[in-house]
Amino acid sequence: MYVGELQDGIPQDQGIMNYADGRKYVGEWNAGKREGHGVLNFPDGSSYVGQWRAGKKDGNGSMTMADGRTYIGDWKDDLCNGQGTELFKDGMRYSGHYAEGKFHGQGILVLPDGRKYIGEFKNGLSNGKGLMESPKGDRYEGEFKNNKYHGKGILTLPDGRKYSGYLENGLPHGEGIMIMADDRKLTGLFRNGKYVGK
Repeated sequence: MYVGELQDGIPQDQGIMNYADGRKYVGEWNAGKREGHGVLNFPDGSSYVGQWRAGKKDGNGSMTMADGRTYIGDWKDDLCNGQGTELFKDGMRYSGHYAEGKFHGQGILVLPDGRKYIGEFKNGLSNGKGLMESPKGDRYEGEFKNNKYHGKGILTLPDGRKYSGYLENGLPHGEGIMIMADDRKLTGLFRNGKYVGK
């Protein structure tokens, strides 16, 4: 049910639409579609406040989801797209670039356990160059693939060891140098995190 301004029998300018599925939109219209600024409330408690274009979330806006997540930033075609910040119920937070609803491009991700990743994302995962720091003292700077240390990088461990070289699936793998806490050096090949020799 629609209450508001009409032009040629269709919603135009300001109006309120109560949809049969329980959604309610209050805001601007153009040629019968949500366009401009408006608020859409969903029956599950989710809500969007922001810009619309041709009936879709498009431009700057914020959305609070039923699961406790909140997103504030840019939208395109109903998806997070551009710069934004997302806060999760478990304490995780992301601030950076999005593409088609996923972390994509440069961003900063803080995990619930306090780990912090600064770097490149692709399709929602850390991929490319980045830096991961842990409150326990772990620090890795280098290449990532699908959220794991993968490629060339430098890994510093809380027990004083420091590894520089290649990693695969989060572990030293390939050519590298491990400097132990007592300054001994292991130079050569590593396989699945273990030194195998020169």
